[in-house]
Amino acid sequence: MRALLLLNVAIVVSTRDDVSFDFGWRFRQGLHHAPLPRPPPSPPSHDTCAPGTHGAFVNASGVQCQKLSPKKLAIDAAACAKACCADDGCGVWQFATASGQGCWIGTNASGCSKSAGWEGGARDPPTPTPIPPAPTPPGTVPPESTVGFDDSNWTAVSAPHDSLINNTVSKELCPSGCSGHSYIPRYDAWYRKHFKIPKTWDDGSAIWLYFHGTFRETTIYLNGKNISSHISGYTSYSVRLDGAGLKFGDEENVISLLIDPNTGKTGWWYEGGGLYRHVRLIRSSAVHVAQNSVSHYANISAAVDSAGGQASAVTHATATVENSGNASASATATFELLDQREQQISVATARVVVGAGAQHQVRAVLPAATVSLWRIKSPTLYTLKVSVVHVGTRFSDSVNTSVGFRTLKYTSSGGFFMNGAHTKIRGFCDHDNFG
Repeated sequence: MRALLLLNVAIVVSTRDDVSFDFGWRFRQGLHHAPLPRPPPSPPSHDTCAPGTHGAFVNASGVQCQKLSPKKLAIDAAACAKACCADDGCGVWQFATASGQGCWIGTNASGCSKSAGWEGGARDPPTPTPIPPAPTPPGTVPPESTVGFDDSNWTAVSAPHDSLINNTVSKELCPSGCSGHSYIPRYDAWYRKHFKIPKTWDDGSAIWLYFHGTFRETTIYLNGKNISSHISGYTSYSVRLDGAGLKFGDEENVISLLIDPNTGKTGWWYEGGGLYRHVRLIRSSAVHVAQNSVSHYANISAAVDSAGGQASAVTHATATVENSGNASASATATFELLDQREQQISVATARVVVGAGAQHQVRAVLPAATVSLWRIKSPTLYTLKVSVVHVGTRFSDSVNTSVGFRTLKYTSSGGFFMNGAHTKIRGFCDHDNFG
């Protein structure tokens, strides 16, 4: 019997592979071509920014106009006129030496009234060169998504990669500010990656890409086929590759991403754009723990001393078992709580039957007589290991999640307490995770 048990353990093989997919990407801005640069406007024939107080401006002194913007660095009338002349959209400047006045410029004069002490000039501002038209939409099967498209002259990048940060600041392309008033244009971005998948993975395994985040509206193509899309730049998401035209062995695959960082943007700060977080390639058995399905919370079931050392606890855990196969499957789900030495301190097991292409949520209760509490000076963590064994096969899958134990309490009179001890905390704003 003992030999048989050892044999049974030996043939159960974990089939999960989780590897970085950050490297080897090729990048280009624009839909079917790089964004057209806007040529500089031609200088007006009537204004050559000539030296002197007024240059080629018409004298507009003795009045004060409204709806102008301050230019604090222009310390005298000549500098104010020069600042207006250098601004393509400026049609009027005013300067006064009185305290709190200084230089003001704007597109045109409005709401003007006589006021001594103001010196100024006016002109017809130059007519800016029209902004180039946007490229046409990519269509159902854009050439950039196909395997044979030549991307050899694209820029080699690795994720995380910000597709916007190197763009030239432009007031003409971004009259309202763009990108949290950074004036950085928000062009669409293409990313392509050539890769091969081992022939040994062509065994019914579930294979997917896990994107930690792409900003913002993303369309995903595999070998020219539109296989998925995602509309939020802040949330992670998975894209299944098996069953979507994935090739194995010596045949090359191309994954292509068309990312629109502008449509639906939500932030008033600079958010970036493109493939701006990590990417993972994951392979597991057909019966496996679904991505991001493990959750947990704990009840501290004994009093905690003021030093916050140890306590007994009960962990409540859930996980989803997913079956991507073509037939119903029986599986055993095991939840283990492991300490820092990977020693088991609590375990629970459940048997489930999952239909073909279906999911089944499993719950477990894990009591632990003694756990070390998470503290600032001693941030003790445990591991919640969820394993799934497909009954009748040699395949298994497992996912590890770090967990900690602590108590939190707020009172109006005493403030914040962790593990029974008064604790000062510092808050922060994590905008890009919906903070």
